[in-house]
Amino acid sequence: YNCGNGWLRAFRQGALAVIFVPSPRSEAWHSHSTEAPANLPRFYLPAGREALPEGAAVTIHSEITWETAYGCNVFGFLRGSQPVFNLEKEEMLILAAQIDSYGEVPLCSPGARGAANAAALLRIAEHLAAARPRRHVLFAFFDGQAQGHAGASAFYRLLQGEAEILTLG
Repeated sequence: YNCGNGWLRAFRQGALAVIFVPSPRSEAWHSHSTEAPANLPRFYLPAGREALPEGAAVTIHSEITWETAYGCNVFGFLRGSQPVFNLEKEEMLILAAQIDSYGEVPLCSPGARGAANAAALLRIAEHLAAARPRRHVLFAFFDGQAQGHAGASAFYRLLQGEAEILTLG
């Protein structure tokens, strides 16, 4: 699992698929995907390396059903007590955290850091609600982090007037 880009060598050497097995310390920062549009089947076997006899030919059966999914950003707004400052305009702080996780193995996705950041943002919101700040505060929880920061990107395009507000009812 911690092979870095080594798994790509297997395909250059004629492999038809790669099976990742856990390492004693599996590190999520190792990339197991590529941006190239190529048919490079990759599988994760939660058993150790001993479950795969070295040099043996194997047959892999895989059945995947793709489902359409929609991302959703979540916002909370806290009105400031005196939001007008030097420019005679209301000012707002934007505090943000991601709310999604991504990994090649969905049930093993590394999401602890993102979850901790979202929890910290909720704690900050709780504190600021009790001790209201002068500026407005927008709490933004962005989805689509692993899809090119899609949630944050959509939000900032909206702020720049380049997107429409979409709501799902």
